[in-house]
Amino acid sequence: MIDRPPKDLPLEVIPGIPGAEPREGWPERLALWCAELATIAMLVLISAGLIARNFFSYSFDFIHEFSGYLLVCSFFMSLAACQSTENFHRVEMLRSRLSVAGRKRLDVLLDTVSLIGCLILLWFVARFEWLTWTREEVANTLNATPLFIPRIVMPLGTALLCYALIRSIVRLAVEFKPRRKIISAGLKES
Repeated sequence: MIDRPPKDLPLEVIPGIPGAEPREGWPERLALWCAELATIAMLVLISAGLIARNFFSYSFDFIHEFSGYLLVCSFFMSLAACQSTENFHRVEMLRSRLSVAGRKRLDVLLDTVSLIGCLILLWFVARFEWLTWTREEVANTLNATPLFIPRIVMPLGTALLCYALIRSIVRLAVEFKPRRKIISAGLKES
């Protein structure tokens, strides 16, 4: 039999459920909402293309292009929400052998290394977006989509991931308080 929490308690106050605490802020929620919209739009586009091809023998040329743009949008905009809700994969072989304090230290270390990598990635994708903008690059398709429009989600999503990593590092650092031995003033050492 599975132990279930009482139904009258809101999810935020039920202890023992990982991720039950509201850790995501409005930037992560907004980014996740954009990722969800991009995924739904991609599904609608692909479905419309399948229906048009199978029932009307007509193919839309723009579906593959726009679906690719929406896939990139969905990927980059969901990164921050995945980090803030701890939905990324973790190697539990090592973490399970550590104490709670050791796990928090490891998480802070790995999140810091991830933040450094994300800041480097942010620099490169922002530079890439800037070059796309200044060169006025367009897609080599019939639509001639200005490429700065679909590529803007890369620096935005990476910046939001950096924000989520910083929030995660600060949260873990605040939660981690090393215990120190407190000697009572009334006790005498022998």
